[in-house]
Amino acid sequence: MAIKVPCPRCKHVTHLPDSAGGKLGRCKQCSAIVRVPIAESQRKFCTICHVDISSSKRVKNEQGQYYCPSCWQAQLEASTATGDDFWSALEDLDRK
Repeated sequence: MAIKVPCPRCKHVTHLPDSAGGKLGRCKQCSAIVRVPIAESQRKFCTICHVDISSSKRVKNEQGQYYCPSCWQAQLEASTATGDDFWSALEDLDRK
């Protein structure tokens, strides 16, 4: 599937492969620098809060699930907590 990339300066539209998503390139018409948007199929979302983390820092667990840093930290705290701390950590995860 190709990504449609419009030039912000001259409005020329170029079709690029999904692998070009997130990269910088030059418009073939006017030489303006253009950032190629990330293809929908390449986007990454946090498993817990479902925020788009495609262009930001993220963590991937052994099962291939992605997490934003705050959800990852909350999950780690919940997994090491015991007693009342465990239940409050779970409540924090549910609020996200």
